This record gives sequence, structure tokens and C-alpha cells, in this order.
Amino acid sequence: MISRRDFLKAAGITVIAAHVPSWLTNVNPTAAPTFDVLYGRVLRPLKQVWVDSIISITDIHADAFQTAHGWIDRSWVQPMLTPPVYHTAVYDPPFAAEVTGTVATMHRYCSPDAIIEHPRRVRIGHGGVLRVIDRLEYDGIAWYGVQQADDTQVYWTQSPPLAPLIPPPTVPDLSIHVSRDDFRLTAFQRDRALFSVLVAAGESLPAGQFSVTEHLLGKRFLDQFEASTLLTFGDDLHIGGAYWHNRFGENTPGHAIQLPPYVAKWLYGAASIGTPVMIA
Repeated sequence: MISRRDFLKAAGITVIAAHVPSWLTNVNPTAAPTFDVLYGRVLRPLKQVWVDSIISITDIHADAFQTAHGWIDRSWVQPMLTPPVYHTAVYDPPFAAEVTGTVATMHRYCSPDAIIEHPRRVRIGHGGVLRVIDRLEYDGIAWYGVQQADDTQVYWTQSPPLAPLIPPPTVPDLSIHVSRDDFRLTAFQRDRALFSVLVAAGESLPAGQFSVTEHLLGKRFLDQFEASTLLTFGDDLHIGGAYWHNRFGENTPGHAIQLPPYVAKWLYGAASIGTPVMIA
């Protein structure tokens, strides 16, 4: 465990790579995962693009993305590493599924009539994680039964936007450090900073030294139906991905730490039970 002074000193020394925003910066590119933000899912209706449209990002400033449609406020776009992927393969449940398409829409029943008669229940954006427990075929289309977080209801979504979640491997000697003053999470391997990202930090997030106690998938996070991958630490504190906003670098209600889903996925695989979490 490095000291708070060493952590803050290291977190302030970053190398800015091309197409990497100031709020998501590799500290040591040779050791860190690649988080080059090249695409975005539109979260708010714009003059020339629909909600859930995928746009290419050609340049990044602190508060905006440059696209073919001009500069767009970053809060209106979910940053993505890759374009959406849809699948023809169908997988046997149960399994943890990642939304690799643009969005997965949940319904109470798995039929075209049900979709018309029963409006969509909820939409899980790119990077969200669901627990698939059942599968049905209807008119040649595969549907997955998705278990709700409280285990009392199953919703249905068509299969193409989903694929089994494959987290990255565990990283030995990992520690996670969060600075509440500058909303920054830095991952260290021993005394080497792997990467540093801006997070949305809960207003009531306590300071202290904790450790990872649990890995969670398809768990209700804040007021969303399901979240991305989650790490639990301390007394019911969480680090998890948020696909429904891009307000990283700001305070949020509660005491959770939110970050882009692809970073949450990396941490979920890299962190083991007992991984230190330091909140300064």
C-alpha cells in the first residue's frame, strides 16, 4: 500500500495519448489497458441525430466531443471504445451477459404482439450487464429471459445485443485509489500507476482504507434496472459502471463510485477479494 502523498503525486503525472480525453488518461501506456474513446452513444436528442445513434469521435476536449455533426457536449454522449456488436450466435443460459449492441430493451413477454401491447419496460445501454436465466424461440427469433435484481420478475429481450461477459484476467498486487477532491480513480500495480480516470463520486462517500469484499453482476445500482459490473467494499460501498450518463468528474447523490462501463469491466476482472481500496 502506497502512502496518500505518493498516490496523489503519481495521480497528478499523466501522459495524454491521442484521442484520450483529459478525464480518462493512461498514466503508463505500456502497462495500462487501452481506453481510447473513439465512438459514442447519443443520450439526448440532437438536431441531426436520434437518441441511441452511434457517432464517431474525431477529437476530444475537456467538455466536448468533435463529430461529423460538430462539437457535442460530452454529457450528451456515452463514451465507447468500440462500435456496437450484434450476434447471430445464441448461448445457453444461465450466463452473465454484456450488452454489446447499442441497447437491450426489456419486455414482459417475448412476442411481437407483446411488444406492441406492453410498452418496453426498460432499456439497458451498451456496457450494461444482465443475468440471463432462460431462453425461448419465437418465430425463429431467440429471446433471453433476464432476471430482475430483486429475483422476483423475469423480463425478455431479443438475443442479438447480448453476449457472454468475459472479464479481463486478475492483476496481481493491484490497489485502487480514489481522490474525492479531483474525482479521480487510479489503479496501481505495486507502486506503478496503470491508469487514471475521472469518476462520478457520491457526495457521502467516506474516506478511509477498505478492501474488495464481493464481485456483483446484474445488480441494481442506484435507481437503474441493472448496472454494469460492480465491486463491493467497506460497508455496502460500490464501484460500478454507469452507461446512462457521462458526468464523470462530478458529485452524485449517495456514496457509490461510478465510472465508464469498460473501466468497470476491467476493474471487475482485475481486482480480487481483498484488493485494497483507498478513498482520500
